[in-house]
Amino acid sequence: MTSNSDSATSADQPAPTIGPPDVIGTPLSPTATKVMVLGAGELGKEVVIAFQRLGVEVVAVDRYANAPGQQVAHHAEVIDMTDPEALLAVIDKHRPAYVVPEIEAIATEALVDVAERGVAEVIPTASAVVATMNREGIRRLADEELGLPTSPYLFADTLEELAEAAGQIGFPCVVKPVMSSSGKGQSVLRGPDDVASAWETANTGGRVQGNRVIVEGFIEFDYEITLLAVRAIDPRTGSLTSHFCAPIGHRQINGDYVESWQPHEMSPDAHASATSIAARIATALGDGKLAGRGVFGVELFVKGTTSTSPRSVRGRTTPVSSPWRPSGCRSSRCTPARFSACPSTSRWRRPAPRRSSTDNSTRPPSDSRTSPRHSRCPRPTSACSASRRASTAGAWVWSPRPPTTFPPPANAPCARRRW
Repeated sequence: MTSNSDSATSADQPAPTIGPPDVIGTPLSPTATKVMVLGAGELGKEVVIAFQRLGVEVVAVDRYANAPGQQVAHHAEVIDMTDPEALLAVIDKHRPAYVVPEIEAIATEALVDVAERGVAEVIPTASAVVATMNREGIRRLADEELGLPTSPYLFADTLEELAEAAGQIGFPCVVKPVMSSSGKGQSVLRGPDDVASAWETANTGGRVQGNRVIVEGFIEFDYEITLLAVRAIDPRTGSLTSHFCAPIGHRQINGDYVESWQPHEMSPDAHASATSIAARIATALGDGKLAGRGVFGVELFVKGTTSTSPRSVRGRTTPVSSPWRPSGCRSSRCTPARFSACPSTSRWRRPAPRRSSTDNSTRPPSDSRTSPRHSRCPRPTSACSASRRASTAGAWVWSPRPPTTFPPPANAPCARRRW
């Protein structure tokens, strides 16, 4: 384990309380508000920058040295985050007020221990991290506790159980490790001959090594979306409220995300159904009080105009402090999955009429086929790139005003990228 700073807060520091800080202290001082970000890749870097612009002292943790987020953080730690003892040791060393998991490969049981001991507040909550980083947890929450529509599913711990589960679900079906994401370790079974290879893929291709898999029925759907649900404190009531961004659409090739855009067109009924599901899930991941603040990405399959089936939930979260509110995304990298979109929603539809040769906010791209990186961005390529360079503030930006408009205005900076 390495660190770029020998400073650490004393273990005698009072345990933090649940909720936002009253005052953000000065970084690298006894009054500092300290946040530990677990996962310092490119997405983690944006979160670190956003925290620093708010005046927060940041500890960036990753499994390798000089990760992107570590290059801009106050402190850097290199550990195996799947090792509970190593994770507990680095948290006890720095004693942050908040711990923000940014990746899936984390010893979630250690975060539960941290929360129970009152060492730090885990964002959004320790139980939410456990549920959203484990397909079994989020599936049981959606199906058994909330009664939401899901695909048929079974769990298996051995090759024999997998064969039996696949037979009960029926072919084709999908096999995934319970601890993985972004299609890692996933297979589509067309028949019994695919069971053995799917078992091997699941046990060697997941982000976290393990033998438990989920077998899901194959769903025919029209499209998939991610709906960002923001749980923030309403300064007028002092309680948590939910805000929603326009839906983000995706296109995959062989299970890999290739393209994402925002907004994705949906019928009013389908959008209302998706919003209801996202609100119920995000609310259930809190504690009914002030815990559970942050940005939740609820991934959904949509069939027809009303049927929406939860696919997975990811929380790319930051401690939200009243009276701040999400006033617009200023980065192209704030989405909760392994892609970038245009979270600063514009009021445009494709195809859109050309209103003015100089009106950049409403002018459609001149040639969406020859400009794939900006094919659905309403701003011209040069303006969009300039906005992205000038708006690296990170995940979400808050302003001291009560929620009045959401999503952000049409002229907010945006960027579109292909992966």
